[in-house]
Amino acid sequence: MKNIVILSQAPLTPQIKRNNYVDEYLSVGYDVQFWDMSQIIHPGMKYNDELYESYLRSISSLFEFEHVLSGIDSPNTIFILDFDASWNTRKIFRILTKYHCYMVRVDMYANTSLHLTLKQKLSQLFSDRFRSILITRLEIYLYKIYAWIYNISSCKRYYSSSAIVNRTDKINHPDYEDFYFGESHPIIEGRYILFVDTNFGFHPDDIYFFKYSKIPTTEKFQMSLDKFFTYLESRYMMPIIIAAHPKSNYVNGEFGNRRIIKYQTKNLIIYADRVILQLCNTISWVTLANKPLIFVTTDDYDSLALQRKRLRFLASLLNKDVYNIEHCNFSDITFTTVAKEIRLYYIYTYLTDKEIERRKNIDILKDSYEKV
Repeated sequence: MKNIVILSQAPLTPQIKRNNYVDEYLSVGYDVQFWDMSQIIHPGMKYNDELYESYLRSISSLFEFEHVLSGIDSPNTIFILDFDASWNTRKIFRILTKYHCYMVRVDMYANTSLHLTLKQKLSQLFSDRFRSILITRLEIYLYKIYAWIYNISSCKRYYSSSAIVNRTDKINHPDYEDFYFGESHPIIEGRYILFVDTNFGFHPDDIYFFKYSKIPTTEKFQMSLDKFFTYLESRYMMPIIIAAHPKSNYVNGEFGNRRIIKYQTKNLIIYADRVILQLCNTISWVTLANKPLIFVTTDDYDSLALQRKRLRFLASLLNKDVYNIEHCNFSDITFTTVAKEIRLYYIYTYLTDKEIERRKNIDILKDSYEKV
């Protein structure tokens, strides 16, 4: 039985622990280590729900990384990465190559990279994101030159639930596995409309990745949501429940003192009457549960260009509108389910495949690892 070392670009949290199948690896007998590489890849990144486990090691420098790696039995270890080879991670891959590490890439966020039409791709080139797109493309070419000069190895296998990437092996999206193989139960009694929170204004990833943009304060955003929620509660005669983002830390009666529930998003979606969404990965659960939904935004939410674009790409993929609740007539907003053919396309393009839809990822991965 081989050892497993998981290299992660983010600190260990309940969500990241789930996405990397740590408990599943342990349950089938693997010796697991989780190396937090966030301070090398994203210096300063910190989450408020970080875990501290016996198998966790936080690595803060390339020198420390190489020192720790030199003590690993590399021939009997599989190194699982949750990040890609890039200009930003080139030195990590160079060190892994130096020690002849067997690397695999497990993509647990396959529903975040959407297939774009030619028109959508062209629209990005003529948008305010042109500069960032140009820099990204330049870094890709620079990495290829760097990898050629230093003869850097690539990952031997690429596991993903997305049909639009160049994967070697098919797996399920973690949300798909939770939905079909996990247990579910109601959290609250009665009918309700669910708002899936994105922790706007406080999300640590946004604070890090939009550090050169001004992230708006949340007062106006919260006021707009409160006004909209009050209208919906009167119209549908049921409460709005808030599914708090896992990285949120609400303490002061946000969302008009409505009930906020954390770490129960899947169960809340399954038993919701309707769902209100912004840009979030939980669209997978909403689609799987076939819930009536709407996408909403505000001026402040739209002020982040990348976020604004990605929200509309997602809505367009599902043939839905995005309602700016600060400028639209609330009575024109209608909750609808995703059309069957579109829903099935989304599920079998981003979340699973008919060949493996009834197999668990741990079985797929274990079978593959045992062949190494």
